[in-house]
Amino acid sequence: MNNYATMRREHREQVASADPNTLNELFERQKKELEAAIRADKRGNGFVLEMFRKELNAHEYGWTGEIKDALDALGLTLADVKTTPNLKYGLALAMASFN
Repeated sequence: MNNYATMRREHREQVASADPNTLNELFERQKKELEAAIRADKRGNGFVLEMFRKELNAHEYGWTGEIKDALDALGLTLADVKTTPNLKYGLALAMASFN
C-alpha cells in the first residue's frame, strides 16, 4: 500500500464487491495490512501521520478537538498511542497540523 487514502479506497472497493461469506476474511486481512503499515513507519511521520490526519479530519477534530472517534475508527485506544512511540509521535504531528 502506498498511503492511507489508497488503502482505504481499495478496502471500500473490496467490501462493495465482496461475497458476504468472505467479509470476515477481508476485514481480517485489512486489519493486518493496517498493522503492517503502522509498524513499517518506524518514526510515525509517514503513513502514521497521514492516517491520523485523515481520521482526525473525517471525525472533525479541527472543530471539536476530540480524538476519541478517530481512534475508535482505527481500532486504537489512547493507551495504545501512549505506549507506541511511532503512534504517539504521528498523532502529535497530526494534531499540531490542525492548529
